[in-house]
Amino acid sequence: MKKALSLVLALALCLALAAPALALQTQTEVRVKSASELRSAISEGSNKRIVLAPGEYVFAFALSIWEIQNMTLVGEGDASILVTSVYDPVLELSSCETITLENLTLGHKLPEGETPHGGCVSGVICCDYHVKDLTVRNCDLFGCGVEGLNAYASVGIVFENSTIRDCSQQILTLEGQSVADFRECVFSGNCYVKENAAQYPALTVRNSTLRMSGCSFTDNRNTVFSREEEAEVSATDCVYTGNGWKTPGDSGNGSGLPSGGPDAPGASAGFSDVPEGAYFAEAVAWARSAGVTDGKSELVFGAQDALTRADAVTFLWRAMGFPAPKKAENRFADVAAGLYYTDAVLWAVEQGITDGTADDAFSPAAQVTYAQMLTFLLRAGGEAAVSDMDWEADPLNWGQYAGLLQALERTPEAAEVCSRADVVYFIWRYYENLSAAQAQS
Repeated sequence: MKKALSLVLALALCLALAAPALALQTQTEVRVKSASELRSAISEGSNKRIVLAPGEYVFAFALSIWEIQNMTLVGEGDASILVTSVYDPVLELSSCETITLENLTLGHKLPEGETPHGGCVSGVICCDYHVKDLTVRNCDLFGCGVEGLNAYASVGIVFENSTIRDCSQQILTLEGQSVADFRECVFSGNCYVKENAAQYPALTVRNSTLRMSGCSFTDNRNTVFSREEEAEVSATDCVYTGNGWKTPGDSGNGSGLPSGGPDAPGASAGFSDVPEGAYFAEAVAWARSAGVTDGKSELVFGAQDALTRADAVTFLWRAMGFPAPKKAENRFADVAAGLYYTDAVLWAVEQGITDGTADDAFSPAAQVTYAQMLTFLLRAGGEAAVSDMDWEADPLNWGQYAGLLQALERTPEAAEVCSRADVVYFIWRYYENLSAAQAQS
Protein backbone atom coordinates (compact mmCIF):
# COMPACT_ATOMS: atom_id res chain seq x y z
CA MET A 1 0.00 0.00 0.00
CA LYS A 2 2.80 2.39 0.94
CA LYS A 3 4.65 1.46 -2.25
CA ALA A 4 1.60 2.22 -4.39
CA LEU A 5 1.10 5.54 -2.62
CA SER A 6 4.71 6.46 -3.23
CA LEU A 7 4.30 5.78 -6.94
CA VAL A 8 1.21 7.99 -7.07
CA LEU A 9 3.00 10.81 -5.28
CA ALA A 10 6.00 10.48 -7.56
CA LEU A 11 3.78 10.63 -10.66
CA ALA A 12 1.97 13.69 -9.32
CA LEU A 13 5.29 15.39 -8.63
CA CYS A 14 6.48 14.68 -12.19
CA LEU A 15 3.30 16.12 -13.67
CA ALA A 16 3.57 19.19 -11.45
CA LEU A 17 7.14 19.77 -12.59
CA ALA A 18 6.22 19.26 -16.22
CA ALA A 19 3.20 21.60 -16.20
CA PRO A 20 5.15 24.87 -16.39
CA ALA A 21 7.05 23.58 -19.40
CA LEU A 22 3.77 22.92 -21.22
CA ALA A 23 2.52 26.47 -20.64
CA LEU A 24 3.80 29.46 -22.58
CA GLN A 25 6.52 31.35 -20.78
CA THR A 26 6.28 35.07 -20.11
CA GLN A 27 7.56 37.09 -23.05
CA THR A 28 10.59 39.29 -22.50
CA GLU A 29 10.08 42.72 -24.09
CA VAL A 30 12.73 43.97 -26.50
CA ARG A 31 12.49 47.38 -28.18
CA VAL A 32 14.12 47.93 -31.58
CA LYS A 33 14.70 50.90 -33.86
CA SER A 34 16.50 49.43 -36.88
CA ALA A 35 16.43 46.45 -39.22
CA SER A 36 19.62 45.02 -37.75
CA GLU A 37 18.23 45.26 -34.22
CA LEU A 38 15.02 43.54 -35.32
CA ARG A 39 16.82 40.66 -36.99
CA SER A 40 19.11 40.28 -33.95
CA ALA A 41 16.15 40.22 -31.55
CA ILE A 42 14.46 37.48 -33.57
CA SER A 43 17.65 35.42 -33.74
CA GLU A 44 17.89 35.43 -29.93
CA GLY A 45 15.02 32.94 -29.91
CA SER A 46 11.65 32.26 -28.34
CA ASN A 47 9.52 34.02 -25.73
CA LYS A 48 10.08 37.56 -26.96
CA ARG A 49 7.79 40.55 -27.37
CA ILE A 50 9.56 42.75 -29.89
CA VAL A 51 8.29 46.33 -30.07
CA LEU A 52 9.14 48.17 -33.29
CA ALA A 53 9.54 51.94 -33.08
CA PRO A 54 7.94 53.96 -35.91
CA GLY A 55 9.87 53.81 -39.18
CA GLU A 56 10.89 51.54 -42.05
CA TYR A 57 12.73 48.29 -41.37
CA VAL A 58 14.23 47.47 -44.77
CA PHE A 59 15.84 44.12 -45.55
CA ALA A 60 17.64 42.93 -48.67
CA PHE A 61 16.18 39.44 -48.23
CA ALA A 62 13.28 37.82 -46.41
CA LEU A 63 12.98 38.31 -42.66
CA SER A 64 12.92 34.75 -41.31
CA ILE A 65 11.31 33.31 -38.20
CA TRP A 66 12.36 29.67 -37.93
CA GLU A 67 11.92 27.18 -35.11
CA ILE A 68 10.68 29.82 -32.66
CA GLN A 69 7.85 29.69 -30.16
CA ASN A 70 5.86 32.38 -28.40
CA MET A 71 6.99 35.54 -30.17
CA THR A 72 5.13 38.81 -30.80
CA LEU A 73 6.15 41.53 -33.25
CA VAL A 74 4.15 44.69 -32.57
CA GLY A 75 4.45 48.05 -34.24
CA GLU A 76 4.44 51.19 -32.16
CA GLY A 77 3.02 53.85 -34.42
CA ASP A 78 3.73 53.52 -38.16
CA ALA A 79 6.20 50.62 -38.41
CA SER A 80 6.85 48.92 -41.77
CA ILE A 81 8.79 45.74 -42.54
CA LEU A 82 9.97 45.95 -46.15
CA VAL A 83 12.06 43.71 -48.41
CA THR A 84 13.84 44.87 -51.57
CA SER A 85 14.36 41.45 -53.18
CA VAL A 86 11.59 40.62 -55.66
CA TYR A 87 12.48 36.93 -55.29
CA ASP A 88 11.85 36.69 -51.55
CA PRO A 89 8.74 36.91 -49.38
CA VAL A 90 8.71 39.72 -46.85
CA LEU A 91 8.29 37.39 -43.86
CA GLU A 92 9.12 33.68 -43.98
CA LEU A 93 8.02 31.38 -41.16
CA SER A 94 8.88 27.71 -40.70
CA SER A 95 8.41 25.25 -37.81
CA CYS A 96 7.07 28.02 -35.55
CA GLU A 97 4.37 28.11 -32.92
CA THR A 98 2.34 30.94 -31.38
CA ILE A 99 3.55 33.89 -33.43
CA THR A 100 1.69 37.21 -33.37
CA LEU A 101 2.07 40.15 -35.77
CA GLU A 102 0.29 43.32 -34.71
CA ASN A 103 0.01 46.90 -36.00
CA LEU A 104 2.51 46.35 -38.83
CA THR A 105 2.77 47.17 -42.53
CA LEU A 106 4.51 44.51 -44.64
CA GLY A 107 5.42 44.68 -48.31
CA HIS A 108 8.10 44.91 -50.96
CA LYS A 109 10.09 48.07 -51.51
CA LEU A 110 11.56 47.97 -54.99
CA PRO A 111 14.86 49.67 -55.75
CA GLU A 112 14.50 53.08 -57.32
CA GLY A 113 13.69 52.85 -61.02
CA GLU A 114 12.23 49.33 -60.92
CA THR A 115 8.64 48.95 -62.03
CA PRO A 116 6.13 47.17 -59.77
CA HIS A 117 4.25 45.81 -62.81
CA GLY A 118 4.47 42.13 -62.03
CA GLY A 119 8.07 42.56 -60.85
CA CYS A 120 7.77 40.42 -57.71
CA VAL A 121 7.77 36.65 -57.87
CA SER A 122 7.09 35.94 -54.19
CA GLY A 123 4.40 36.89 -51.69
CA VAL A 124 4.23 38.88 -48.48
CA ILE A 125 3.89 36.24 -45.72
CA CYS A 126 5.02 32.68 -46.42
CA CYS A 127 4.26 29.93 -43.90
CA ASP A 128 6.67 27.47 -45.38
CA TYR A 129 6.08 24.41 -43.21
CA HIS A 130 4.53 23.44 -39.87
CA VAL A 131 3.53 26.86 -38.63
CA LYS A 132 1.01 26.63 -35.80
CA ASP A 133 -1.07 29.45 -34.33
CA LEU A 134 -0.06 32.50 -36.34
CA THR A 135 -2.13 35.59 -35.52
CA VAL A 136 -2.04 38.65 -37.77
CA ARG A 137 -3.91 41.55 -36.21
CA ASN A 138 -4.39 45.12 -37.51
CA CYS A 139 -1.77 44.63 -40.22
CA ASP A 140 -1.49 45.94 -43.79
CA LEU A 141 -0.02 43.53 -46.37
CA PHE A 142 0.60 45.04 -49.80
CA GLY A 143 2.09 44.17 -53.22
CA CYS A 144 3.91 44.07 -55.60
CA GLY A 145 4.11 40.62 -54.01
CA VAL A 146 2.21 37.96 -55.93
CA GLU A 147 -0.10 37.26 -52.94
CA GLY A 148 -0.62 38.25 -49.34
CA LEU A 149 -0.36 34.78 -47.77
CA ASN A 150 1.05 31.47 -48.89
CA ALA A 151 0.71 28.65 -46.36
CA TYR A 152 1.68 24.99 -46.54
CA ALA A 153 0.95 22.45 -43.80
CA SER A 154 0.19 25.25 -41.34
CA VAL A 155 -2.75 25.45 -38.94
CA GLY A 156 -4.32 27.95 -36.58
CA ILE A 157 -3.69 30.91 -38.90
CA VAL A 158 -5.92 33.84 -37.89
CA PHE A 159 -6.11 37.24 -39.60
CA GLU A 160 -8.11 39.91 -37.77
CA ASN A 161 -8.91 43.45 -38.98
CA SER A 162 -6.12 43.24 -41.54
CA THR A 163 -5.71 44.13 -45.21
CA ILE A 164 -4.26 42.31 -48.21
CA ARG A 165 -4.04 44.73 -51.12
CA ASP A 166 -2.38 45.47 -54.46
CA CYS A 167 -0.83 42.03 -54.99
CA SER A 168 -0.02 41.17 -58.59
CA GLN A 169 -1.70 37.76 -58.79
CA GLN A 170 -4.09 36.80 -56.02
CA ILE A 171 -5.04 37.13 -52.37
CA LEU A 172 -3.78 33.85 -50.93
CA THR A 173 -2.85 30.21 -51.37
CA LEU A 174 -3.48 27.46 -48.79
CA GLU A 175 -2.10 23.95 -49.31
CA GLY A 176 -1.16 20.79 -47.43
CA GLN A 177 -4.00 20.63 -44.90
CA SER A 178 -3.58 24.23 -43.80
CA VAL A 179 -6.33 25.92 -41.79
CA ALA A 180 -6.92 29.69 -41.81
CA ASP A 181 -9.58 32.08 -40.50
CA PHE A 182 -10.04 35.65 -41.72
CA ARG A 183 -12.19 37.95 -39.60
CA GLU A 184 -13.20 41.50 -40.57
CA CYS A 185 -10.47 41.72 -43.20
CA VAL A 186 -10.26 43.77 -46.40
CA PHE A 187 -9.01 42.42 -49.75
CA SER A 188 -8.66 45.18 -52.34
CA GLY A 189 -6.96 45.97 -55.64
CA ASN A 190 -5.37 42.55 -56.00
CA CYS A 191 -4.39 41.07 -59.37
CA TYR A 192 -3.47 44.54 -60.62
CA VAL A 193 -1.58 42.94 -63.53
CA LYS A 194 -4.41 42.51 -66.04
CA GLU A 195 -2.74 39.58 -67.79
CA ASN A 196 -3.12 37.55 -64.57
CA ALA A 197 -6.87 38.09 -64.18
CA ALA A 198 -8.00 34.90 -65.92
CA GLN A 199 -4.93 32.86 -64.97
CA TYR A 200 -5.12 33.17 -61.18
CA PRO A 201 -8.19 32.90 -58.94
CA ALA A 202 -8.51 35.31 -56.03
CA LEU A 203 -8.20 32.36 -53.63
CA THR A 204 -6.40 29.05 -54.19
CA VAL A 205 -7.25 26.37 -51.61
CA ARG A 206 -5.94 22.81 -51.99
CA ASN A 207 -6.60 20.12 -49.39
CA SER A 208 -7.09 22.88 -46.80
CA THR A 209 -9.72 24.85 -44.90
CA LEU A 210 -10.46 28.55 -45.30
CA ARG A 211 -13.12 30.36 -43.26
CA MET A 212 -13.97 34.04 -43.75
CA SER A 213 -16.39 36.21 -41.79
CA GLY A 214 -17.25 39.89 -42.17
CA CYS A 215 -14.66 40.39 -44.91
CA SER A 216 -14.75 42.87 -47.79
CA PHE A 217 -13.62 42.10 -51.37
CA THR A 218 -13.22 45.26 -53.44
CA ASP A 219 -11.78 45.93 -56.93
CA ASN A 220 -9.91 42.63 -57.26
CA ARG A 221 -9.46 41.88 -60.97
CA ASN A 222 -9.42 38.06 -60.82
CA THR A 223 -12.16 36.64 -63.05
CA VAL A 224 -12.46 33.54 -60.82
CA PHE A 225 -13.23 33.87 -57.11
CA SER A 226 -11.76 30.60 -55.84
CA ARG A 227 -10.14 27.44 -57.12
CA GLU A 228 -10.65 24.57 -54.73
CA GLU A 229 -9.29 21.03 -54.68
CA GLU A 230 -10.46 18.81 -51.82
CA ALA A 231 -11.00 21.99 -49.82
CA GLU A 232 -13.47 23.52 -47.42
CA VAL A 233 -14.12 27.21 -48.09
CA SER A 234 -16.83 29.29 -46.44
CA ALA A 235 -17.71 32.96 -46.18
CA THR A 236 -20.16 34.57 -43.77
CA ASP A 237 -21.42 38.17 -44.00
CA CYS A 238 -18.84 39.10 -46.64
CA VAL A 239 -19.25 42.01 -49.08
CA TYR A 240 -18.19 41.99 -52.75
CA THR A 241 -17.83 45.20 -54.79
CA GLY A 242 -16.32 45.85 -58.22
CA ASN A 243 -14.43 42.57 -58.57
CA GLY A 244 -13.55 40.71 -61.75
CA TRP A 245 -15.74 37.71 -60.94
CA LYS A 246 -19.50 37.76 -61.18
CA THR A 247 -21.38 39.70 -58.52
CA PRO A 248 -22.30 37.23 -55.79
CA GLY A 249 -25.78 35.88 -55.44
CA ASP A 250 -27.50 32.99 -53.78
CA SER A 251 -25.26 30.09 -54.76
CA GLY A 252 -27.50 27.60 -53.03
CA ASN A 253 -24.52 25.90 -51.42
CA GLY A 254 -24.87 27.57 -48.03
CA SER A 255 -21.27 28.74 -48.07
CA GLY A 256 -21.94 32.43 -48.61
CA LEU A 257 -19.50 32.40 -51.52
CA PRO A 258 -20.03 34.20 -54.84
CA SER A 259 -22.08 32.12 -57.23
CA GLY A 260 -20.53 33.39 -60.43
CA GLY A 261 -17.24 33.37 -62.29
CA PRO A 262 -15.92 31.33 -65.20
CA ASP A 263 -15.96 28.11 -63.18
CA ALA A 264 -19.62 28.48 -62.20
CA PRO A 265 -22.44 27.03 -64.32
CA GLY A 266 -24.03 29.51 -66.68
CA ALA A 267 -21.36 32.19 -66.71
CA SER A 268 -17.85 32.61 -68.08
CA ALA A 269 -15.25 35.37 -67.87
CA GLY A 270 -17.44 36.96 -65.21
CA PHE A 271 -20.21 38.03 -67.63
CA SER A 272 -23.82 36.91 -67.53
CA ASP A 273 -24.10 36.91 -71.35
CA VAL A 274 -21.04 34.72 -71.93
CA PRO A 275 -22.29 31.17 -71.29
CA GLU A 276 -19.89 28.52 -70.11
CA GLY A 277 -18.87 26.41 -73.09
CA ALA A 278 -19.67 29.08 -75.68
CA TYR A 279 -17.14 29.07 -78.53
CA PHE A 280 -16.16 32.65 -77.66
CA ALA A 281 -15.99 32.23 -73.84
CA GLU A 282 -12.24 31.59 -73.69
CA ALA A 283 -11.60 34.47 -76.08
CA VAL A 284 -13.60 36.87 -73.93
CA ALA A 285 -11.70 35.78 -70.80
CA TRP A 286 -8.43 36.32 -72.68
CA ALA A 287 -9.52 39.73 -73.97
CA ARG A 288 -10.42 40.87 -70.49
CA SER A 289 -7.21 39.64 -68.87
CA ALA A 290 -4.98 40.95 -71.68
CA GLY A 291 -6.50 44.42 -71.59
CA VAL A 292 -8.01 44.14 -75.08
CA THR A 293 -11.49 45.01 -73.84
CA ASP A 294 -13.66 44.82 -70.76
CA GLY A 295 -17.39 44.41 -70.58
CA LYS A 296 -20.01 47.05 -71.30
CA SER A 297 -20.77 46.83 -67.59
CA GLU A 298 -19.57 44.77 -64.64
CA LEU A 299 -21.96 41.94 -65.52
CA VAL A 300 -22.53 42.32 -69.27
CA PHE A 301 -20.01 41.87 -72.06
CA GLY A 302 -22.41 42.78 -74.86
CA ALA A 303 -21.54 39.59 -76.71
CA GLN A 304 -24.15 39.96 -79.45
CA ASP A 305 -23.96 43.74 -79.76
CA ALA A 306 -22.60 45.45 -82.85
CA LEU A 307 -19.09 46.91 -82.77
CA THR A 308 -17.81 50.06 -84.43
CA ARG A 309 -14.91 50.17 -86.85
CA ALA A 310 -13.02 52.29 -84.33
CA ASP A 311 -13.41 49.66 -81.62
CA ALA A 312 -12.55 46.78 -83.94
CA VAL A 313 -9.24 48.37 -84.94
CA THR A 314 -8.58 49.33 -81.30
CA PHE A 315 -9.10 45.73 -80.12
CA LEU A 316 -6.65 44.51 -82.75
CA TRP A 317 -4.13 47.23 -81.84
CA ARG A 318 -4.32 46.35 -78.15
CA ALA A 319 -3.88 42.65 -78.94
CA MET A 320 -0.68 43.59 -80.80
CA GLY A 321 0.70 45.25 -77.68
CA PHE A 322 -0.45 48.89 -78.04
CA PRO A 323 2.25 49.77 -80.65
CA ALA A 324 2.85 53.48 -81.15
CA PRO A 325 2.39 54.80 -84.70
CA LYS A 326 5.66 55.91 -86.24
CA LYS A 327 4.16 59.08 -87.66
CA ALA A 328 1.60 61.50 -86.33
CA GLU A 329 0.24 62.23 -89.83
CA ASN A 330 -3.53 61.87 -89.93
CA ARG A 331 -5.45 62.23 -93.20
CA PHE A 332 -8.84 61.39 -91.74
CA ALA A 333 -11.09 64.34 -90.97
CA ASP A 334 -13.30 62.14 -88.76
CA VAL A 335 -10.48 60.90 -86.49
CA ALA A 336 -9.58 63.67 -84.05
CA ALA A 337 -6.34 63.76 -82.10
CA GLY A 338 -6.28 62.36 -78.58
CA LEU A 339 -9.20 59.93 -78.83
CA TYR A 340 -8.89 56.41 -77.41
CA TYR A 341 -8.79 54.96 -80.93
CA THR A 342 -6.59 57.61 -82.64
CA ASP A 343 -3.25 55.80 -82.25
CA ALA A 344 -4.90 52.51 -83.20
CA VAL A 345 -6.24 53.94 -86.47
CA LEU A 346 -2.93 55.65 -87.37
CA TRP A 347 -1.03 52.45 -86.63
CA ALA A 348 -3.46 50.36 -88.68
CA VAL A 349 -3.04 52.69 -91.68
CA GLU A 350 0.76 52.52 -91.39
CA GLN A 351 0.60 48.73 -91.33
CA GLY A 352 -1.67 48.55 -94.36
CA ILE A 353 -4.46 47.02 -92.28
CA THR A 354 -6.98 49.64 -93.36
CA ASP A 355 -7.01 52.62 -95.67
CA GLY A 356 -10.30 54.04 -94.49
CA THR A 357 -13.59 54.30 -96.31
CA ALA A 358 -12.48 57.32 -98.36
CA ASP A 359 -9.32 59.39 -98.80
CA ASP A 360 -10.21 61.61 -95.87
CA ALA A 361 -12.60 59.37 -93.91
CA PHE A 362 -12.24 56.31 -91.68
CA SER A 363 -15.90 56.14 -90.55
CA PRO A 364 -15.05 55.27 -86.93
CA ALA A 365 -18.69 55.17 -85.79
CA ALA A 366 -19.83 52.85 -88.59
CA GLN A 367 -20.54 49.25 -87.59
CA VAL A 368 -17.85 46.83 -88.66
CA THR A 369 -18.92 43.99 -90.94
CA TYR A 370 -17.64 40.43 -91.07
CA ALA A 371 -15.86 41.16 -94.34
CA GLN A 372 -14.16 44.24 -92.92
CA MET A 373 -13.06 42.52 -89.70
CA LEU A 374 -11.61 39.53 -91.51
CA THR A 375 -9.84 41.86 -93.94
CA PHE A 376 -8.24 43.72 -91.02
CA LEU A 377 -6.96 40.40 -89.70
CA LEU A 378 -5.63 38.94 -92.93
CA ARG A 379 -3.78 42.16 -93.65
CA ALA A 380 -2.43 42.35 -90.10
CA GLY A 381 -1.09 38.82 -90.51
CA GLY A 382 0.54 39.59 -93.85
CA GLU A 383 -1.77 37.28 -95.78
CA ALA A 384 -2.32 37.63 -99.53
CA ALA A 385 -3.66 41.02 -100.58
CA VAL A 386 -7.27 41.09 -101.70
CA SER A 387 -7.18 44.17 -103.91
CA ASP A 388 -7.45 42.10 -107.11
CA MET A 389 -10.37 40.02 -105.88
CA ASP A 390 -13.99 40.40 -104.84
CA TRP A 391 -13.49 42.33 -101.58
CA GLU A 392 -16.83 41.25 -100.16
CA ALA A 393 -16.34 37.51 -100.82
CA ASP A 394 -12.63 36.84 -100.38
CA PRO A 395 -12.26 37.68 -96.68
CA LEU A 396 -14.91 35.08 -95.77
CA ASN A 397 -13.19 32.45 -97.91
CA TRP A 398 -9.97 33.31 -96.15
CA GLY A 399 -11.74 33.12 -92.78
CA GLN A 400 -12.83 29.57 -93.57
CA TYR A 401 -9.32 28.64 -94.69
CA ALA A 402 -7.79 30.18 -91.53
CA GLY A 403 -10.14 28.24 -89.26
CA LEU A 404 -11.95 31.28 -87.90
CA LEU A 405 -15.51 30.60 -89.02
CA GLN A 406 -15.98 26.91 -88.22
CA ALA A 407 -16.90 27.51 -84.57
CA LEU A 408 -19.77 29.79 -85.61
CA GLU A 409 -21.51 26.78 -87.19
CA ARG A 410 -22.80 29.07 -89.92
CA THR A 411 -21.39 31.24 -92.68
CA PRO A 412 -22.19 34.91 -92.08
CA GLU A 413 -22.90 37.30 -94.90
CA ALA A 414 -20.02 39.56 -95.91
CA ALA A 415 -21.99 42.73 -95.23
CA GLU A 416 -23.47 41.41 -91.99
CA VAL A 417 -22.56 43.39 -88.88
CA CYS A 418 -19.96 41.52 -86.80
CA SER A 419 -20.74 41.06 -83.10
CA ARG A 420 -18.41 41.99 -80.23
CA ALA A 421 -18.07 38.32 -79.35
CA ASP A 422 -17.03 37.35 -82.86
CA VAL A 423 -14.54 40.21 -83.22
CA VAL A 424 -12.81 39.12 -80.02
CA TYR A 425 -13.02 35.45 -81.04
CA PHE A 426 -11.50 36.09 -84.49
CA ILE A 427 -8.55 38.02 -83.03
CA TRP A 428 -7.93 35.41 -80.33
CA ARG A 429 -8.31 32.39 -82.60
CA TYR A 430 -6.14 33.80 -85.39
CA TYR A 431 -3.21 34.55 -83.12
CA GLU A 432 -3.65 31.25 -81.25
CA ASN A 433 -3.41 29.46 -84.60
CA LEU A 434 -0.45 31.59 -85.63
CA SER A 435 1.41 30.87 -82.38
CA ALA A 436 0.78 27.15 -82.74
CA ALA A 437 2.08 27.16 -86.31
CA GLN A 438 5.22 29.06 -85.29
CA ALA A 439 5.86 26.62 -82.45
CA GLN A 440 5.77 23.69 -84.87
CA SER A 441 8.07 25.31 -87.42
